Amino acid sequence: MQLFADILLYIYIIIMIFTGAVYFRQLEKKRKESGLSPFERTMHIMIQAGMLLFAASLLIKVFSR
Repeated sequence: MQLFADILLYIYIIIMIFTGAVYFRQLEKKRKESGLSPFERTMHIMIQAGMLLFAASLLIKVFSR
């Protein structure tokens, strides 16, 4: 059962990274064409911060073994 939960967690992580990257790319394109609204600017910053925190957590997990 633990293995199944781990598989679901990794599928969730992959989906979230992919959708975050796609939305981030869309925001980058829109930012170049015209300015971002305050909500879009906040989402842009939150996606960047989330990806950095995820990368940091992976590094900690890898090097703590």
